[in-house]
Parts: sequence; C-alpha cells; structure tokens
Amino acid sequence: KPTPIPPSAADVLSSLCSDARAGEMSFEDYCSDFGLDTDSRAAEKTHKICAGYAPRVRELLGADFDLFADTEH
Repeated sequence: KPTPIPPSAADVLSSLCSDARAGEMSFEDYCSDFGLDTDSRAAEKTHKICAGYAPRVRELLGADFDLFADTEH
C-alpha cells in the first residue's frame, strides 16, 4: 500500500479559500454549483460549516484573500 502524501500548505489554503467562497453563496446557489439537492440536510450542514469558515478565512488573509483564492497551484 503506498504511503499517503500529506497535503501541502498551498493545498490546505486553497481548500480553505474554496470553502469560504462556497460559504458566501446563498444555499440555493451553493447547491446549484455543486450539483446538490436543496432538500439535503447534509448539504445544508456542509454549507453552514463553510459559511462559518468564510469570515475567519477572510480575516486571516485580509486584503490578500482574493489573491490567495485565485492562485492556482
């Protein structure tokens, strides 16, 4: 069995930015963008978690949030 490779700092930051942007969407837009059912409790729970991350990630990165969020790695 191959040894799993831990995520890089860039991978983690990219995921946090992606989650933050998802959390800033309306629930309906979030479901539409990710192909989820608006009646799904799991989708609602995940969206709420992302919405909780959004202001904290924006605060952490400040004015550079969009720069980090738009950077491909």
